Amino acid sequence: MQPWPIVKPTEANNYCLFEQSLETNKNTFFHITKKENLKSILEDNFKTAKELGVGTLDSLSFGKNSATCIANFHNEFPEDMVAIAVFFDDAQLKHVYDEASEIKVHKKEIVPKILGYCDIPAGYSVT
Repeated sequence: MQPWPIVKPTEANNYCLFEQSLETNKNTFFHITKKENLKSILEDNFKTAKELGVGTLDSLSFGKNSATCIANFHNEFPEDMVAIAVFFDDAQLKHVYDEASEIKVHKKEIVPKILGYCDIPAGYSVT
């Protein structure tokens, strides 16, 4: 899978990283993680913090747009990161917890299809 070019977040595109057709699709969601995690995600899919042994959270969170994910990092990236776009079908979405700006997946059998990703270089800042 090849990376997609990053779209410069601006007020006009609601500070999103991907093209608007992805950002506005009701079945497309986003996740930002360290670039070093990408290979593992592509090979074995996403893991919860509990599964990784780095926390107690036993669910996965996906932003309804990439701007939501950017906000979680306070708009600054001190190390190389990736923004990953994923697709959940309507049947899968019936079994997730839907919040205002994100969804939470608690069932391990609900696995999104990875559509692609864009690189976020260390030092990248939205502001």
